[in-house]
Amino acid sequence: MSERRAAWLAIAAWLAIGAAPAAAPDAEALMAQVYAQDRSRDATLAASFTVYDAAGHATVRKFLYRRLRSGASVSERLTFTEPAEVRGVELLSVGGAAPAARQYIYLPAQQRTRPLAPQQRSAAFLGTDFTFEDIHAHALGDFRYRLLGPGEPLDGHRTWLLEATPAAGADTQYSRMEISVAGDAPVILRERLYAADAAPVRVLTATRLVRASGIWGARRLDMATPAGRTHTVLAIDSVRFDGGLPASLFDPRALPDPVAASVTGKD
Repeated sequence: MSERRAAWLAIAAWLAIGAAPAAAPDAEALMAQVYAQDRSRDATLAASFTVYDAAGHATVRKFLYRRLRSGASVSERLTFTEPAEVRGVELLSVGGAAPAARQYIYLPAQQRTRPLAPQQRSAAFLGTDFTFEDIHAHALGDFRYRLLGPGEPLDGHRTWLLEATPAAGADTQYSRMEISVAGDAPVILRERLYAADAAPVRVLTATRLVRASGIWGARRLDMATPAGRTHTVLAIDSVRFDGGLPASLFDPRALPDPVAASVTGKD
């Protein structure tokens, strides 16, 4: 193959990635596909946060994440397993549309479970770039969506760029979001999260897309705080769907969980 033809094929491949999908989708329908594609009842993830400070120093915290879906309601439980100083700290998010959704935190040093006050939802979650609100999945109806047009290629995927603004009564710190959805898979690849400022307060980037048990998902999420020049990488090591998690596991009275460290996921 000539160098000229090889160069042309490389350019053609790049253009194929960068070109917009043929037909512009309805924004609400596109986000509905993102939410609807995961039909599993429950999931168990073994994962970690790697927190990078402004100087590039890293701190790793491992955790177990469990999720239960009941209709449109999603409950989540995150339990830290390593290192020793955070082992046993738990965050429980009880499902329900805002303002019914509730969050509880268990701190081993205090040996007590306390509800999270609404104003704490915008606070950093245990020193990461994620906030308490970011840890709990939003419901589809928490926002209204508008298509802005074709987005830039991300991680080798064509994208659509959407704007999301809070629906009436939504409990969120964000005034709007710019969401990039893959054109070839129902997955969000990037979210620019805005408060009152013109610049985003946080930027979430998803990479390493994997389809497991028919469900698309990213195995690496990077949440950056541009103003502080910090970022946190959430890396998923293993996933198990529909393992039969009991609903009682997501009752605040079930905190703490002494056996969480022994529970693992499965790819």
